[in-house]
Amino acid sequence: HYDDKLEHSQWLAMIWPRLVLLRELLAEDGSIWVSIDDNEGHYLKVIMDEVFGRRNFVTSFIWQKVDSPNENQSKITPDHEYMHVYGNERAIASFERKADESLLDAYPQRTPDNRRYRDRLLKKNGKASLRADRPSMFFEVAGPDGKPVLPIHDDGREARWSLGKDTVEALVAADALIWKQRERQGQSVWVPYTREYAPQNPVRPHATILLDVKTSRQAKAHQREVLPHVDVFDTVKPEQLLERVFNIATKPGDLVLDSFLGSGTTAAVAHKMGRRWIGIEMGDHAVSHCAPRLRKVIDGEQGGISASLGWQGGGGFAFYRLGEAGFDGGGAIHPG
Repeated sequence: HYDDKLEHSQWLAMIWPRLVLLRELLAEDGSIWVSIDDNEGHYLKVIMDEVFGRRNFVTSFIWQKVDSPNENQSKITPDHEYMHVYGNERAIASFERKADESLLDAYPQRTPDNRRYRDRLLKKNGKASLRADRPSMFFEVAGPDGKPVLPIHDDGREARWSLGKDTVEALVAADALIWKQRERQGQSVWVPYTREYAPQNPVRPHATILLDVKTSRQAKAHQREVLPHVDVFDTVKPEQLLERVFNIATKPGDLVLDSFLGSGTTAAVAHKMGRRWIGIEMGDHAVSHCAPRLRKVIDGEQGGISASLGWQGGGGFAFYRLGEAGFDGGGAIHPG
């Protein structure tokens, strides 16, 4: 949207000094997330490796921007964009995992006091599960009848335990092993299990392919509802995409900067999620799109992520017009 007619070299010259400045503005535990498509995405990755350090590359998320069938005559139509993420070890350590209540389904049993749990074989199964793979994890464990029990696969092969000897001995001492009888080759044998309880707050790692954050079509529909009297911003991002970013990389009260604010999605989501924010936009849509949209947010508009957050409005913002641009036409910083 920002003038795709720029020559490739001009775009690179424009983006480099901006990234250098953004690096200087990052908090020690801050991260930078840059949305980009195929036109410059791979070149941008190389520049960001240079500016932020290749060791600080976290990942590239892929988000689905199109979810409707395309009937034009093109052989291939791209339906995704990227988000390059950079941050140091402190930034990554502060990232949050994704809440996922469906993980509780893996704990189908319940104790009398209604705690969810599952029993897992102490014997290792699958890959690297043989005695030869980890000889030190093949040892006897006394069964409920006092007889020694060894890890043996159903087909008779010598297996291994999934835990080391010291850990198993600690479980035995705490009477924490669960013993069940099973049939093996026509005989009843004792089989040890460990009991695992469901986490109170089930979470999992975030997937890098984002198929559940809405699409450009839905984001444009939301924009038409909020700003019915202005042209739709062509590259508007869904609020759910920015919500995912903030859930991973920020906490309430953190400061978020978007130096290419566009239609104002970053600021709108940050405001609804209780983050402090700064948005910068050189185009006319700072007036036509961003400011009116944020006034609607303050008034409690119910599109995007509002309903899921219980957003009812509130807060405020200051609007400033800056002086002379910091960059010249070639992308260099003005000396003054």
